[in-house]
Parts: sequence; structure tokens; C-alpha cells
Amino acid sequence: MTGTGFKSSVFYSRPSRIVAAILAAIAVVSVVGSIINSGPRGIFALLPGILVIAVAYFVFWRPMLAIYADHIEVVNPFRTHVVPFSRISAVSIQWNLRVEVDGKSLSVWAVPRTSNAGQVVSARRDPYGRPDYDGKKQFESRRPLGNAEAAAEVIMSRLGTPEPR
Repeated sequence: MTGTGFKSSVFYSRPSRIVAAILAAIAVVSVVGSIINSGPRGIFALLPGILVIAVAYFVFWRPMLAIYADHIEVVNPFRTHVVPFSRISAVSIQWNLRVEVDGKSLSVWAVPRTSNAGQVVSARRDPYGRPDYDGKKQFESRRPLGNAEAAAEVIMSRLGTPEPR
């Protein structure tokens, strides 16, 4: 079932991907610097560099939520879950998106809840992300506040239920 059908929405944390890229760049620069400065002995810096890149990939880059026509695919750091909509009983947002599947709670690492500051900034923008300087227009109902909120809205619309808990 993984990867079949049309992906209507894909959610991931952009800040997490930025952190992953920064960590990988630092690891590469450190390894190259060690090899250049230490000669052949610098090759021992390769193992910690590979370890940092692996952690950056699995913890910060890999997590993703893909919503298909008939199921969702939750990619967490070390496990991928494929869940048909028929098995989802509820969706909630605490620190991140949580999907209730067969009585168990599945945490979605890829879609954290929007911070309070992020909600204020999002509320002051139009549906295209442009600042709303006059403050007279209300865009909040047309634009989701963040990843977890937007993902919950898409999943709940597929389930035919009104709002996440």
C-alpha cells in the first residue's frame, strides 16, 4: 500500500530539515578538515562524521506524513506506518499530531504543533503568506496555522468529522 495512489498532501517540518542540513554540513566540513590537517590519520574522524549525518537524517530529515486518497503514511525516524482511513478513530494535537489507530495513539514526528508565536504570525498573514499590514482582514479561517493543524484538517476532512480534539 505504501506509495500507491495520488499524494494529496505531504507534511514535514521545514525547521527540522534546516537543522539536518546544517548538521550534515558541519560534519562534512569537520571530516574534510581533519583529513586535510592530520593526513591519513584524519580518516578516523570519518566515523563520528557518518554518525552525525545518520542521526541528522533519521531524526530531522526522514520524518514525513503523506496523505493519500485512501490511507496515510507516517514516516517516523525508525519506523513507517501505513494506516487506512478506516482504522483512524480520532486525530488530536498536543505537542505534535497524534492519530488514534485501533485504540492506540500514533505520534507523527513530522508535524509539530505551531507555537503560540507562530500562531500570532500566521494570523497576520493572508492565504499566500504575505503580511497583512492593515490588520482589517481576517484570514485565520482560510489559512491553517501550522503543520499539525493543517494535517489534522486534511485528515479530518477525509474522515468526514468536524475538528480534531
